[in-house]
Amino acid sequence: MRLLGFIVFLAIAIGYGGTLKASSGQGERALRIGHATISNVTINGKGGALSVKSGTKLRVKLDFTSDSSASCPKCQNQIIVSYARQNGKRLERVAGGQCIYSSNGQYSKRGYRFQIKAPDSPGRYRMIVMATQAYNCTRALQYQPRLRSIAALRVR
Repeated sequence: MRLLGFIVFLAIAIGYGGTLKASSGQGERALRIGHATISNVTINGKGGALSVKSGTKLRVKLDFTSDSSASCPKCQNQIIVSYARQNGKRLERVAGGQCIYSSNGQYSKRGYRFQIKAPDSPGRYRMIVMATQAYNCTRALQYQPRLRSIAALRVR
């Protein structure tokens, strides 16, 4: 069955005390998110909990592999980094975010670095990663899927 045009979304969650490590068979883990595998996540050189000023540029580093070649070789895959806020018992995605990858087939990148701006409004946020199949980054950034976090941010 072709998944072309159908969003595939699973978010990743890590503990707030450390970084997400690549799997080496010794208790460390890499997380699969739809077509993507994400590992070795750091923000400003630290693990998953930060306190930052509003609007600050955050330096994110991670390893990723994107591969939908077996299930949908011609699908356009995206990896999106964004934010979410707690609303009661739910996490709700905040508008915006950044598309860090969009292509089809197989691709791996170690030590991928990018900057993303912290939210402008003070509060507690979660940084999230999404793996979509939405044809392009513009469409992928419009989705509002179920969320889980890779880091906690306190914006002041």
